[in-house]
Amino acid sequence: MRAFEDAFAKVISLALEDWGMMLVEAGENPAASFSACEYLYFGWTEFHGVTNGKVTVLCDGKFADILCRNVLGVDEDEVMLESDLRDAVRELTNVISGNLLTETYGEDVVFDLMYPQVGAVAAKDIESFLAQRFTYYCLADGKPLAVGFSRVEE
Repeated sequence: MRAFEDAFAKVISLALEDWGMMLVEAGENPAASFSACEYLYFGWTEFHGVTNGKVTVLCDGKFADILCRNVLGVDEDEVMLESDLRDAVRELTNVISGNLLTETYGEDVVFDLMYPQVGAVAAKDIESFLAQRFTYYCLADGKPLAVGFSRVEE
Protein backbone atom coordinates (compact mmCIF):
# COMPACT_ATOMS: atom_id res chain seq x y z
CA MET A 1 0.00 0.00 0.00
CA ARG A 2 2.92 2.36 0.54
CA ALA A 3 3.57 2.35 -3.22
CA PHE A 4 0.00 3.53 -3.84
CA GLU A 5 0.29 6.28 -1.23
CA ASP A 6 3.52 7.48 -2.82
CA ALA A 7 1.94 7.46 -6.30
CA PHE A 8 -1.12 9.28 -4.92
CA ALA A 9 1.02 12.07 -3.42
CA LYS A 10 3.18 12.28 -6.56
CA VAL A 11 0.21 12.62 -8.93
CA ILE A 12 -1.46 15.30 -6.82
CA SER A 13 1.73 17.31 -6.46
CA LEU A 14 2.50 17.11 -10.18
CA ALA A 15 -1.05 18.08 -11.14
CA LEU A 16 -0.96 21.11 -8.88
CA GLU A 17 2.57 22.19 -9.78
CA ASP A 18 2.68 21.44 -13.52
CA TRP A 19 -0.94 21.96 -14.57
CA GLY A 20 -2.23 24.29 -11.85
CA MET A 21 1.02 26.25 -11.51
CA MET A 22 0.75 26.19 -7.71
CA LEU A 23 3.40 25.76 -5.02
CA VAL A 24 2.68 22.62 -2.96
CA GLU A 25 3.74 22.14 0.65
CA ALA A 26 2.82 19.83 3.50
CA GLY A 27 -0.10 20.92 5.61
CA GLU A 28 -1.02 20.27 9.21
CA ASN A 29 -4.39 19.98 10.93
CA PRO A 30 -6.67 19.75 7.89
CA ALA A 31 -9.89 19.82 9.95
CA ALA A 32 -8.96 23.21 11.40
CA SER A 33 -7.89 24.53 7.98
CA PHE A 34 -11.21 23.67 6.38
CA SER A 35 -13.36 24.76 9.32
CA ALA A 36 -11.96 28.29 8.91
CA CYS A 37 -13.02 28.47 5.25
CA GLU A 38 -16.01 30.53 4.21
CA TYR A 39 -16.97 28.46 1.18
CA LEU A 40 -15.95 24.93 0.20
CA TYR A 41 -16.03 23.12 -3.12
CA PHE A 42 -16.42 19.34 -3.20
CA GLY A 43 -15.57 17.75 -6.53
CA TRP A 44 -15.80 14.07 -7.42
CA THR A 45 -15.64 11.68 -10.31
CA GLU A 46 -16.36 7.99 -10.45
CA PHE A 47 -14.33 5.51 -12.46
CA HIS A 48 -15.16 2.03 -13.75
CA GLY A 49 -12.82 -0.65 -15.06
CA VAL A 50 -10.73 -3.40 -13.47
CA THR A 51 -11.76 -1.72 -10.24
CA ASN A 52 -14.46 0.84 -9.54
CA GLY A 53 -14.27 3.84 -7.29
CA LYS A 54 -14.26 7.55 -6.79
CA VAL A 55 -11.74 10.38 -6.58
CA THR A 56 -12.85 13.37 -4.51
CA VAL A 57 -11.41 16.85 -4.10
CA LEU A 58 -12.13 19.25 -1.24
CA CYS A 59 -10.92 22.84 -1.48
CA ASP A 60 -11.95 26.30 -0.42
CA GLY A 61 -13.10 29.19 -2.60
CA LYS A 62 -9.75 30.96 -2.44
CA PHE A 63 -7.96 27.83 -3.69
CA ALA A 64 -10.47 27.52 -6.56
CA ASP A 65 -9.96 31.19 -7.45
CA ILE A 66 -6.15 30.88 -7.59
CA LEU A 67 -6.32 27.64 -9.58
CA CYS A 68 -8.80 29.10 -12.05
CA ARG A 69 -6.74 32.26 -12.59
CA ASN A 70 -3.56 30.22 -13.08
CA VAL A 71 -5.11 27.85 -15.59
CA LEU A 72 -6.98 30.53 -17.55
CA GLY A 73 -4.31 33.22 -17.24
CA VAL A 74 -6.73 35.74 -15.71
CA ASP A 75 -5.45 38.80 -13.83
CA GLU A 76 -6.25 39.32 -10.14
CA ASP A 77 -8.31 42.44 -10.81
CA GLU A 78 -10.76 40.58 -13.07
CA VAL A 79 -13.88 39.04 -11.53
CA MET A 80 -14.14 35.26 -11.80
CA LEU A 81 -17.53 33.71 -12.47
CA GLU A 82 -18.81 31.00 -10.15
CA SER A 83 -19.12 28.70 -13.17
CA ASP A 84 -15.42 29.20 -13.95
CA LEU A 85 -14.43 28.29 -10.39
CA ARG A 86 -16.55 25.15 -10.48
CA ASP A 87 -15.07 24.21 -13.88
CA ALA A 88 -11.54 24.57 -12.48
CA VAL A 89 -12.39 22.20 -9.59
CA ARG A 90 -14.00 19.76 -12.05
CA GLU A 91 -10.93 19.80 -14.28
CA LEU A 92 -8.55 19.34 -11.34
CA THR A 93 -10.62 16.32 -10.27
CA ASN A 94 -10.41 14.96 -13.81
CA VAL A 95 -6.65 15.55 -14.14
CA ILE A 96 -5.90 13.87 -10.81
CA SER A 97 -8.23 10.93 -11.54
CA GLY A 98 -6.83 10.15 -14.97
CA ASN A 99 -3.21 10.50 -13.93
CA LEU A 100 -3.67 8.50 -10.74
CA LEU A 101 -5.30 5.59 -12.56
CA THR A 102 -2.57 5.62 -15.23
CA GLU A 103 0.20 5.84 -12.61
CA THR A 104 -1.32 3.01 -10.58
CA TYR A 105 -2.56 0.60 -13.25
CA GLY A 106 -0.46 1.49 -16.29
CA GLU A 107 -1.29 2.89 -19.70
CA ASP A 108 -2.74 -0.34 -21.11
CA VAL A 109 -5.59 -0.66 -18.59
CA VAL A 110 -8.77 1.14 -19.67
CA PHE A 111 -11.07 2.98 -17.28
CA ASP A 112 -14.27 4.88 -17.91
CA LEU A 113 -14.18 8.22 -16.09
CA MET A 114 -17.55 9.76 -15.40
CA TYR A 115 -18.02 13.50 -15.88
CA PRO A 116 -16.72 15.26 -12.75
CA GLN A 117 -19.30 16.86 -10.47
CA VAL A 118 -18.98 19.75 -8.05
CA GLY A 119 -21.31 20.31 -5.14
CA ALA A 120 -21.60 21.45 -1.59
CA VAL A 121 -20.34 19.53 1.41
CA ALA A 122 -21.86 19.74 4.85
CA ALA A 123 -19.52 20.83 7.63
CA LYS A 124 -20.34 17.65 9.57
CA ASP A 125 -19.08 15.52 6.66
CA ILE A 126 -15.67 17.16 6.36
CA GLU A 127 -14.07 15.32 9.27
CA SER A 128 -15.22 11.89 8.04
CA PHE A 129 -13.91 12.71 4.55
CA LEU A 130 -10.53 13.72 5.96
CA ALA A 131 -10.38 10.52 8.04
CA GLN A 132 -10.69 8.22 4.99
CA ARG A 133 -7.86 5.77 4.53
CA PHE A 134 -6.58 7.33 1.32
CA THR A 135 -6.87 11.06 1.77
CA TYR A 136 -3.98 13.32 0.86
CA TYR A 137 -3.86 16.76 2.45
CA CYS A 138 -1.60 19.64 1.45
CA LEU A 139 -1.44 23.38 1.01
CA ALA A 140 -1.26 24.75 -2.52
CA ASP A 141 -0.27 28.41 -2.65
CA GLY A 142 -1.04 28.40 1.06
CA LYS A 143 -4.66 27.21 0.62
CA PRO A 144 -5.94 23.84 1.89
CA LEU A 145 -6.64 20.93 -0.44
CA ALA A 146 -7.65 17.36 0.34
CA VAL A 147 -7.97 14.59 -2.25
CA GLY A 148 -9.59 11.27 -1.46
CA PHE A 149 -9.52 7.94 -3.27
CA SER A 150 -11.95 5.14 -2.56
CA ARG A 151 -12.79 1.86 -4.21
CA VAL A 152 -16.33 0.62 -4.55
CA GLU A 153 -16.95 -3.10 -4.38
CA GLU A 154 -19.78 -4.40 -6.56
